[in-house]
Amino acid sequence: QFSINGTNISNPFTAPAATGVWDEFYAVWNSGVSTSATICIVNQNTSAGGNDFGLDDIFFANICSSTESVTITVNPPADATITPQSPICEDNGTITFSAAQSGGTWSGTGITNTSTGTFDPSVSGAGTFDITYTIPGSCGDQDMVQILVNALPTADAGADQVICAGEQVTLVGSGATTLAWSNSVQDGVAFTPSSTVTYTLTATDGNGCVDQDQVTVTVNPLPNVNAGLDQTVCDGANVTLSASGATSYTWSNGVVDGQSFTPTPGTTTYTVSGTDANGCVNSDDVDVNVFTYPVVDVNADVQVGYPTLQVNFNDLSSGGDTYFWDFGNGQTGVVSVPTNQTMSYGSVGTYTMELTISNGSCQVSDTIMITVIPFPAPLIHVPNIFTPNQDGSNDEFFIDTEFVSELNVLIINRWGNTVAEITTPQGVWDGTINGNAADDGVYFFRYEATGLNGDVLTGHGNITLVR
Repeated sequence: QFSINGTNISNPFTAPAATGVWDEFYAVWNSGVSTSATICIVNQNTSAGGNDFGLDDIFFANICSSTESVTITVNPPADATITPQSPICEDNGTITFSAAQSGGTWSGTGITNTSTGTFDPSVSGAGTFDITYTIPGSCGDQDMVQILVNALPTADAGADQVICAGEQVTLVGSGATTLAWSNSVQDGVAFTPSSTVTYTLTATDGNGCVDQDQVTVTVNPLPNVNAGLDQTVCDGANVTLSASGATSYTWSNGVVDGQSFTPTPGTTTYTVSGTDANGCVNSDDVDVNVFTYPVVDVNADVQVGYPTLQVNFNDLSSGGDTYFWDFGNGQTGVVSVPTNQTMSYGSVGTYTMELTISNGSCQVSDTIMITVIPFPAPLIHVPNIFTPNQDGSNDEFFIDTEFVSELNVLIINRWGNTVAEITTPQGVWDGTINGNAADDGVYFFRYEATGLNGDVLTGHGNITLVR
């Protein structure tokens, strides 16, 4: 390690372990006020061996120098000339004054930063203000200018308005010579807003100063008025119209909401106007279709009779498109136009024939009672003489029957021989035997008659043949 004037300098140097290797070792010493130097090489490894070393090229020299100079500046006179400012408005925002030379101090009403010359019109308010700029010192300077701060106009957009959807509104502003509205609205010109909007009025005076005001136009939606579903009824039916979606309702044609009435035939459109709590009105329509009833007119040629009773129904109805026949005996039929019908009733009893006519909306019906009565007991009327002389009067022998379905008559002469036979209720004996005229005299007969009610009558008698 080096030492100078008895003081160790720098850090100790450790020699390499290998021999024959040269390392440079140096130290820097600041002489300070010393004018002489005693340089020593001090061995710092005294406790053990291996402290042999060699020296070569020892050098001690001055390695730095110092100079000092003094500059004398001759300053020209300061120039505090201020750049003039145009008039501004109260809401202009801050501005910064400038001068020909920096480094001075600004003062005056509205100056918020004396170093930068920041002027705030919101601090000064409206008016004319003196602004001073001062550069201090023996070469200093000072200047002063005036700045005009114009007051803002007072914009008035008017009172808020409330309208119903579809209505027009007119916005009229005031407060300046030039008025401009947001949303492309023109001052004093009616328009129809579609929704609630706050409109901004921008008022600009002759100095270019601007003020704003706002007005809100509230657009209340129209009530969702519902007149109800269309109705189809028959003539004479009552109808009740009830609307919804509002608080009060007014119907056309004198209809009162929720009260029944009897509409006239045909299709009538009823309009309801509904008003909500905001006074907004909307309307809706409903159609009431009133159909007239078809005309049912049917008659029967017979309503009471014996089995099998055949009844002819004469249909004089009109105005329908479906004619449904129920004959009361299990038989039915459907036709589309008035059609006469024929029906047979084979069993004793009472039947209700009903004809129902519909025109698709209204239907009417009519009934006819058909009564099938049982046959009475069979009746037999037997003559006792006939004159087959071809004079056109009483020329045939026959048994007069009522309510008989079958008849068998045997005619027998006095010797017990069958000379003729009648086999139907309409059968006759013309007074001949095998095509020859029978002799005058008394003939015997036996008969068996089956009634329409099923009863069987038998009997016998005699008949006198006279020519």
